Amino acid sequence: MLSGIALAVKSIAPDVRVYGVEPTKASDAKRSKEAGDGAWTGQSVHVNGPPKTCADGLRTTIRENNWPIIRDMVDSIFDVSEKEILDAMELIVSRMKLAIEPSAATGLALVLKKSFKDLGHRRVAIVLCGGNADYGAVFDSLRAKYC
Repeated sequence: MLSGIALAVKSIAPDVRVYGVEPTKASDAKRSKEAGDGAWTGQSVHVNGPPKTCADGLRTTIRENNWPIIRDMVDSIFDVSEKEILDAMELIVSRMKLAIEPSAATGLALVLKKSFKDLGHRRVAIVLCGGNADYGAVFDSLRAKYC
């Protein structure tokens, strides 16, 4: 999704900054971007299985077709902690009443960080997509606490 958004945004407005966000435990694209890899080296292959993160939609690996777009069109990739992801998800669900998955909450998690605020952006757009959260577990937890 990041490569598609970057391609669309940069083709319309090349000066708009495009950022990616990943869980710290699954930050393969961030590491590759920071390493300045000219060609995809397969760094996102998870040797010990998929990383353990609540943002299961971001446990995936980057493929060679997406990497050149991410490398060339995404300005930077940041990472956020599991707590930051879940706090952002709770904020979105409770305040906006949107059923999103943890992966979608990473954008807000980043924007809420002081280090991002210090970048001084005046206008920020966040893509909220995906509703594949385990809401059954949420309600089971609530039932165990209150029933």
